[in-house]
Amino acid sequence: MEGRNASGVAVKKSKTFKFQAREARQEDAERIMKLSDQLGYPSSAVQISQRLRKILKTKNHIVYVAAVNDEGIIGWIHVFLCPLIVRETTALIGGLAADERYRLAGGARRLVEKAEE
Repeated sequence: MEGRNASGVAVKKSKTFKFQAREARQEDAERIMKLSDQLGYPSSAVQISQRLRKILKTKNHIVYVAAVNDEGIIGWIHVFLCPLIVRETTALIGGLAADERYRLAGGARRLVEKAEE
């Protein structure tokens, strides 16, 4: 079932999608770039690849991607631990993106749930 968002983009409304979340890999950089571009954060594939490589090697940082059926990656989330004075170390979201076609289907919510595990 499809509808249209405020921008006129066809969006998936069905709740029948099976989202699978996993840790990001270096080969996910191009898709992460395209999803970031949808949100107005354009970067080159090389820039995203370099940033992702650095994050994947950094302690207390993790990037998860969500895939649906056979359509590939439809979202990503970057989470990192941050020590705070006013409370215990907490996890913060450094970035979150979901394919505009899946924003109403729960992909971003699934990524946040994965990050909370």
